Amino acid sequence: MLAAAMAVALVGPAAPSSAQVSTTRPALPASSIDVGAATEGPFLLQNVNSTRCLNVAGASRVHGAHMIQFDCWDASYRPYRNNLWYRTPLPDGSGRYYVWSYDSAQCLSVEDSLRSNGANIIQWDCIANFAMQWYFSNSSMIWNANSQRCLSVSGASTDSGANVIQWDCIGHPAMEWRLVPV
Repeated sequence: MLAAAMAVALVGPAAPSSAQVSTTRPALPASSIDVGAATEGPFLLQNVNSTRCLNVAGASRVHGAHMIQFDCWDASYRPYRNNLWYRTPLPDGSGRYYVWSYDSAQCLSVEDSLRSNGANIIQWDCIANFAMQWYFSNSSMIWNANSQRCLSVSGASTDSGANVIQWDCIGHPAMEWRLVPV
């Protein structure tokens, strides 16, 4: 278990409250995403509530595969690299990042670019889409640039295999994540 691992300090603006959702959108970056430029990682994204890690369900490499939380494995455990992540900042200085899988090279995204609570988090080709751009806060929350909602474990579950969704940023430990270097 990685409970003793030191977390990397997260940087970015404070997480929005549900009353602070902005309807103003910044300009989109170029349509060709260079996921190699200024990239940080690999790391695990470990949920504070469950101590389990963000994982691509079934180690899938297909578009639309759902994110779940699962037991944390480090890079030395070769069969399971679907819980290793990189993040690449957008070059515009906005503080937004693309978060992408070591295993599939696809980005975290909100399914169908939905803005509602409970929308699933999936993987998809990295494109210039707000639904796959994320902010990281000093308080360990990660929220979506399109919906202004936080990455969260559904129902605050601590079970392995629980679905990862977006939800209003209320500061619950189920929506707090540690970046654990591997």
